[in-house]
Amino acid sequence: MKTRTHFAIGCILMLVVACVGPHSASSVITLNPSTTFQTMKGWEAVLMSTVLDYKPFLPALDQVLREASADLGITRLRIPIQSGIEHPPGYAQQYISGAMSEGTLMQKFAYDIINDNADPNIADTTVFDFGMVDWRMEHLVLPFKKYVEARGQKLYGYLSYIDFGSSTFEHYAHPDEYAEFMLVLFDHLKSKYDFVPDGIDVVNEPDNINDGWTGTAMGNAIAATGPRLAAAGYRPDFVIPSTMDRGRAVPYFDEAVAVPGVPQYVKEISFHCYADTGTRSLETIARRAAQYSITVVQDECWREANTYQTLHEDLKAGQSSAWQQGNLVGMHGYYDVDSSSFQVTLSPKTKLMRQYFKYVRPGARRIQADTTNAVLDPIAFINTDNQYVVVIKANSAGEFTIQNLPAGTFGVFYTTSSEFDAQGTDIKVMPGQPLKASIPAAGVITIYGKQE
Repeated sequence: MKTRTHFAIGCILMLVVACVGPHSASSVITLNPSTTFQTMKGWEAVLMSTVLDYKPFLPALDQVLREASADLGITRLRIPIQSGIEHPPGYAQQYISGAMSEGTLMQKFAYDIINDNADPNIADTTVFDFGMVDWRMEHLVLPFKKYVEARGQKLYGYLSYIDFGSSTFEHYAHPDEYAEFMLVLFDHLKSKYDFVPDGIDVVNEPDNINDGWTGTAMGNAIAATGPRLAAAGYRPDFVIPSTMDRGRAVPYFDEAVAVPGVPQYVKEISFHCYADTGTRSLETIARRAAQYSITVVQDECWREANTYQTLHEDLKAGQSSAWQQGNLVGMHGYYDVDSSSFQVTLSPKTKLMRQYFKYVRPGARRIQADTTNAVLDPIAFINTDNQYVVVIKANSAGEFTIQNLPAGTFGVFYTTSSEFDAQGTDIKVMPGQPLKASIPAAGVITIYGKQE
């Protein structure tokens, strides 16, 4: 999956200390580890809400899951949970077997909530359809969890409630029933798979669905669900508001946390990128996260304009601690799969994003990184093993020095529009010495500490 570059002898292609002489017009990047920002929670992928999205890729799915963990370092999954799980069973199996079309599934069943009974404190689990949940767990979540754990890491898997439809009964109008719905799901996943979700995305895109999912309705759902799950031994993070419009994230959030008892359960403020009616919305989201001592997650941005530039901005201006490119495979995916050979390749946009993903691990702390030339825009992290990672978004070719790196050996690699994963010679940095390197064209270059 990787192409290697043979480096020319010329200085512009060399990624070694000797490249930058005393007369070079080199940009200076200065690190300040005493000024810190967000702590990274992980890189994220979403699981698409249907089975048909994955059936064409099943022969290659194991390789996708393995490489997503090993090469990209993805450790978070957003797991869709349709509201119509609370519905007499049978429809999911018809769909999975091919007897029901996806159109019928989505139009008639996926979001058709039929309440189990009139008592929100006693659930009738025989009238829930877990078919789609179980398929995702068995084909995606548990295999991926195995690969993440094999690398000594923990999978962060959280449920995302989706309600793109209307029913005669709606959970937003009955917060106690929403709490019961979530408890049924947690109990089912725990008893069948020994899997306890780490969080709940309370409702996906409340500004893009039924008007009843207001910020207050989200708050009421949390106020009912948090204590109900805690009483059963579950303490998930609550994630809100996942608005389609980034500019509406803070207004929805503020309305939700105004409900008494809610702030103690909310651990992440989330947003999507399909619109932005706010002013400096990323900075506003970051300030609200700081105010409540929570983290920021961009948990959906399925569009062509979602590129490494977007990622860079979300990390710096939005102080995102978790970030999602999209699905694991296929449309909006990290990987493409050839339909005949089942060969797995990174999608073009992922090749540049991989420069950020590969060495910035959960727990990494972002530190101040200043530049004398905005054309070379750095972002820097210190991982939990004290290894530094500096990622530089280069708008053109350029040479640079990095000051205040600790002594040690650093790997260097870059990706441009014409070169992927171009590996440079390791650079040994002595105490007090700057690291000097270059990139031959616009793209992203990464400098990362190596264990000696």
